[in-house]
Amino acid sequence: MAEFLRLREQLGQKKPTLDFALVAMQQNESVAAYATTIGVTELFIHPVISRDPLPIHFDAELKNNRLKARFKRAIHEAILKVTARYPICISVCQRLK
Repeated sequence: MAEFLRLREQLGQKKPTLDFALVAMQQNESVAAYATTIGVTELFIHPVISRDPLPIHFDAELKNNRLKARFKRAIHEAILKVTARYPICISVCQRLK
């Protein structure tokens, strides 16, 4: 990442741009803060998809393989808070309502 940013800066280019895509989880609320420090302006939140067994469990986020209502509300509130604080666009790739 550091090398990419250094080369882009050295060449005086704004492209290629970076965006982040992540799975919505309780422990990744600080991603937007880091993303903005390296010039990322767009963040994509994807649903948890676990086709194969994973070494991590999503008990705080899922019930019967669907987002819990409480967690959907928490995502929505976090998006409002983060976009008010940081210059970043957040797109959710699954309906929250």
